[in-house]
Amino acid sequence: MTTLAATAQSLPSPQAGWILGHTFHLWRDPLDLFCRGMRCGPVTQFRFGPMSYLLINDVDGIHHVLIENPHNYIKGRSYEGLRHVLGNGLVTSEGDYWRHQRKIMAPTFHRESISAMADQMVDETTERLAQWQAHPEQTLDIHHQMMTLTFQIVGKTLFSRDFSAVAEQVKEVITVALDHATSYSRSALRLSPSIPTPANLRFRKALKALNQLVEKMIRERIANRGAKDLLELLLSTDDDPSQINNPRIRDELITMIGAGHETTANALTWTWHLLANHPEIQERVFDEATTVLSDRRPVIADLQSLVYTSQVVQESMRLYPPVWIIERQAIEADQILGYPIAPGQNIAICPFSLHRDPTYWEEPEQFDPDRFSAERSRNRPKHAFFPFSTGPRVCIGNHFAMTEAVLITAMIARQFRVETVSPSPVELLAGTTLRPKRQILLRIHRRDSSRDPILANISARMVT
Repeated sequence: MTTLAATAQSLPSPQAGWILGHTFHLWRDPLDLFCRGMRCGPVTQFRFGPMSYLLINDVDGIHHVLIENPHNYIKGRSYEGLRHVLGNGLVTSEGDYWRHQRKIMAPTFHRESISAMADQMVDETTERLAQWQAHPEQTLDIHHQMMTLTFQIVGKTLFSRDFSAVAEQVKEVITVALDHATSYSRSALRLSPSIPTPANLRFRKALKALNQLVEKMIRERIANRGAKDLLELLLSTDDDPSQINNPRIRDELITMIGAGHETTANALTWTWHLLANHPEIQERVFDEATTVLSDRRPVIADLQSLVYTSQVVQESMRLYPPVWIIERQAIEADQILGYPIAPGQNIAICPFSLHRDPTYWEEPEQFDPDRFSAERSRNRPKHAFFPFSTGPRVCIGNHFAMTEAVLITAMIARQFRVETVSPSPVELLAGTTLRPKRQILLRIHRRDSSRDPILANISARMVT
């Protein structure tokens, strides 16, 4: 815990309580707190009790922490709750161990490998949309739909496994586990998960279910080797691949099961929430999808032509970045933008607030996918937009996630028109990831130009 240094007293800070500082603001509405901090200046000071916490709101400062001097900034205290869930997987590990694991797993996420996975993404999406086609004009919880779809895609692409039978169970246990990670990281009094409180008992039950799923996957693969996927790659590089409870493999599998599908599901949820509330933009996605794909099966080469759809997904992640906060802790003394950084200092970089900074974004609260056109992006600083982080620790699955999100968005838009059921604002839950606090209900309408006047106009426009 870092006590406030005298040199930090001059840093700007939002109004805070006398004793606990910004702690209650963090508990009540962290997104509002960080947006207020962003407006204070390039480096903002928060105080959570006696702990100093600096928010970096400048692209040069972000470059220094994540690219120029990343070895001085580790994932510290705030990641302890996640370590209870993910162990020492890629998201939470550090140093030589992290570099070793990332090198092993990197081939799975090369563009060549993702090209083969795209077919499986299309297969699973086609199957899901066939279920929607069988019951048109229905109302769906879009977050639930995207969670189950991306979970199935992770199962098929990374583990050659059908997860449909366990999707509901895993969705529930991952929610419990990630809620534990969030509450633990923000708690002033951290109780070990071994203490049998009601919340800890729920967490331990959820973690046990995740461990059992992973152990079953490993046991069945050991009995039937040969698939070309991430699980096989991890087993092939292990000294004793017959060890069912190998923590190195367990941690990476749970990391990919948890983080590998939820972040993309959140991105797709926010994308369709926005499209449902902006029908004119949704029709532009439909226009592009029908022009590029016609009525044939999508392939990965279509991505280069789905330009506007990609911009829509990017704009969605600008407004609602699934990973809304990146936190680090300094190992040694440093300087950021001229401000002294003491060893142990807690640092935060917040994509959610930086993506709303009018310094870098014109009318930042507006949903405007055209801001990601080549022309309008030309002079924008590189690190003004970083939904997958940046530098050595950029998300290993960023190309996987973008491929998945763009293909799914185009495929849905081609077959369905989606509208919001309620125009009321959606509440955000800023936990480990940025999720909707409650269901987002959207009504789907099967695309049929003979019955839909909007589509009839579009069809006539395409003919002419």
